[in-house]
Amino acid sequence: MPKKPVSRPKNLDKLVFFDHVSNLSSGEILAGGNAKYIEQIRRKNRPVIYLHELNNRKYKWEVGFDLVEGFNTAYVKLTPASSNYVYRVLIEPKSVQKEQSSCGDINSFGNGRYSCLEDAVAVANKLASLPESAFIFPAESHLTSRLKVPVKPKKFQNIVWSEEIKTNSLASWMNDWIIQETESVVKIGSNSKEWSGKEDYDPTRSSLYGSYGLYCQEFNFVMVSIQKFSSLLLELNDAVLHWQLKKTRVEIKGVTTRVIKGIRLRTKSDNLPTIKEMNEPEPKLT
Repeated sequence: MPKKPVSRPKNLDKLVFFDHVSNLSSGEILAGGNAKYIEQIRRKNRPVIYLHELNNRKYKWEVGFDLVEGFNTAYVKLTPASSNYVYRVLIEPKSVQKEQSSCGDINSFGNGRYSCLEDAVAVANKLASLPESAFIFPAESHLTSRLKVPVKPKKFQNIVWSEEIKTNSLASWMNDWIIQETESVVKIGSNSKEWSGKEDYDPTRSSLYGSYGLYCQEFNFVMVSIQKFSSLLLELNDAVLHWQLKKTRVEIKGVTTRVIKGIRLRTKSDNLPTIKEMNEPEPKLT
C-alpha cells in the first residue's frame, strides 16, 4: 500500500516552499519548486526557502535557502554575521545530519537535513524570519531588477549605529527589542508606564511606547516624549537603518489605531541577532 503523502505543516511560514516526495528534481526544488512561489517571494523581496521530503532516508527532511533564485534583484548575499547565524540555525537541532549541513558559496545558499519534521519546520521558519538587514544588496549601479519597479537599497552604516546605541535611547531600544518584519504593524501607544504594574511584559500585546518606556526604565535611559517618539523613530530609521517603515492608521478590534508598519517587538522565542550583531564584520583570522 503506497504511503500517504505528508501534508504541509500548518505552522510552516507561508514564505517557505513545501514539497513531499515528488518528481521534482533537486534543481527545481532549489529554484523554488514552481513559478507561483517564485513570483510570491520576489514580490516580497525574500530568498527561496524550501522544506523537502527526501525518499528512503533516515534524515528525510531537507531545509534549504537560496539567495540566487530569490529576491527581486540579483547578487544579494548574507552579511558575514548573518551567514554565521544561518549556519548555527541549520546545525542546532538534535536531529540534524551535520555532515550534510552547509552554508557557503559566497553566503548565497545553505541546507540542512533532519530526521524530525518538527525540527525542520522550526529551522525553515527561522530562516523565513530573517530581517532585511541580514542581506547585502548590490550597489544601485549594479542593480539588476527582476520586477518592473527597481529596488534602490541604501547602505547600512554599522559604525554610525554602534555610536548611536551608546547614547540614543531610541537606537538602543530598537537594536535590542525591535525586529524588522515588512508586513507587521504595532500600535504606537502613549503610556510609558504600560508595564510598570504587576503584569509581566508581553511583547505580543505591548505598544511601542510602552515597550520603549519599560526598556528605558530597566536600562536607565532618558526617554523622549510621546509627542516626539514616532517622528524621531522614523527619522532615526531614515538616517541609518533604511527600513521600509510607515506611520499609518489601522482598525484594531473596531478602533482606529496609530501604528508603525514594518517592525515588531522581539519576543523571548526570537533567537535572531540584534541589528548591530547582524551587521558586524566577520573577524579576521590570525
